[in-house]
Amino acid sequence: MQSLPKDILFNIGTYIIELKSKILDWIPQDELDFNAFIHNKNAYQYIYEHLPQFIDIIDWDKLCEIEDPYAIKILENNQDKISWIPLSHNSCAMDLIESNMDSVIFESLSSNKNMRAIKILEENPELIDPYNISDNPNATHILVEYPHLIDWDFLSLNPSDLAFTILEDNIDMIEWTVMNENPNPKAIELLKKYPENINGTVLCANHSYAAMAFLEEHPELIDWSNLSLNPFAIKLLEKNLDKINFEHLVLNPKALHILEANIYKIIIFENISINPAIFTIDTQRYNNELVDFVQIFL
Repeated sequence: MQSLPKDILFNIGTYIIELKSKILDWIPQDELDFNAFIHNKNAYQYIYEHLPQFIDIIDWDKLCEIEDPYAIKILENNQDKISWIPLSHNSCAMDLIESNMDSVIFESLSSNKNMRAIKILEENPELIDPYNISDNPNATHILVEYPHLIDWDFLSLNPSDLAFTILEDNIDMIEWTVMNENPNPKAIELLKKYPENINGTVLCANHSYAAMAFLEEHPELIDWSNLSLNPFAIKLLEKNLDKINFEHLVLNPKALHILEANIYKIIIFENISINPAIFTIDTQRYNNELVDFVQIFL
């Protein structure tokens, strides 16, 4: 490799050097609650790199839920701490799951969206949990084959088009409160047909642009506290800064630009520690490590 041109070495380095994250520069780190990082799904690279600082405060049940490769690395090195109920649901944990099938909890596995988990469910239909399988968008075809497994409340939250085919054929079985939260745009079309079932508070938690467009047309339905949490509602929130609940907005992963511009309105600054968007790519560190890698071979 020593004889390779510098540009080739840089290209090789881009495949070897991992991108690293850092906390956004404008956030005062002395006001963060580092204990709360355990509940931040994007904090696990940071936690992994500073593990001695966190090892005694890790919530292992919570860690087992986190769908992040660094969280999985921590678990692989601490398998005696694994809680199999949350881990069986974790779509990033399939290597651990497939290596420990005797420990897998099928009730939780039924909600796992990884296609490797779906294959296990297809091979073991007698072990499927009807509640969790019913809102699993990647497993709806199993419900078509085994309709007795359908739980209509949970199916009403299932965003797959196949689920809506079933629901549209069984309107009287729909759980309408849950339907207000279903992110498939077809949910809004159904609610428009049956407007007596619209629940504005729940609709404000709907993670779809179709729901946000509907709310913009019907602002009287908006619960601004709930909407302040919704990452799909940023355009609406930007137009209505005076209505924002900033205590909730600090948890919104798409709202960091609003928070930075209104930092004086953040009442409980520690809460932002849970927001996954407080981390960004550390390009300077990445570039420095890339240069160091190339220098080894020059």
